[in-house]
Amino acid sequence: MEAIQENITEPAQTAPVDLNAVRANVATLRAQIEEQERVIAAEELRQAEERHAPLLEQCRTLQERFDTLDKQVEAQTHVLYQAVTRRNGAAQALDTERRNPPIPRWDGGRPDRADAQGDWQARITKCLKEQKTADAAVAPVQAELTRLQGEKRIASERLVNLSWEESYCRDTIAGWKQKLKKLVPASGVDNWYEREIPDSGVITVAFGRH
Repeated sequence: MEAIQENITEPAQTAPVDLNAVRANVATLRAQIEEQERVIAAEELRQAEERHAPLLEQCRTLQERFDTLDKQVEAQTHVLYQAVTRRNGAAQALDTERRNPPIPRWDGGRPDRADAQGDWQARITKCLKEQKTADAAVAPVQAELTRLQGEKRIASERLVNLSWEESYCRDTIAGWKQKLKKLVPASGVDNWYEREIPDSGVITVAFGRH
């Protein structure tokens, strides 16, 4: 019995907790954490704005490039239309001449028969020359249009990709501004985070055109 009693220990005596001190310590820690969160948010915002500025400028440059190519494709499409119309017209004129030779007249070999035949052959030769010239003119015009369309397609893809990146960065800036606004006490609110975020102004790119 004595051995059992020796193993029984007295309850540990704990010092009383100063709740006010603990609460004050927690409040201090929370204030420090909030301040660090403000520092993080402000730095994240600064870095996002730094990334956004060159992206915005690149988007505007690519937009100008795309607009220029779009106009060039429009103009070259018209040039090709004119070249094809000329080629078709030359082919039609040649076909018409070939279908309408001078009508033979068996009246003793009048001179006007030979003249009519000669004029017809001359017109055929002229039509053949025009057709050859018109045919040759189409290929380089078509090649130039194909080149411009390829450059426009590349510019379009680059613009779409970069504008998406710019838009994402702009949304990130808006998010950090909103978070920072919540972290800043009402009495210390500054208008710096209310500045409007520049928009790239990128148009909707039409891949299917021309």
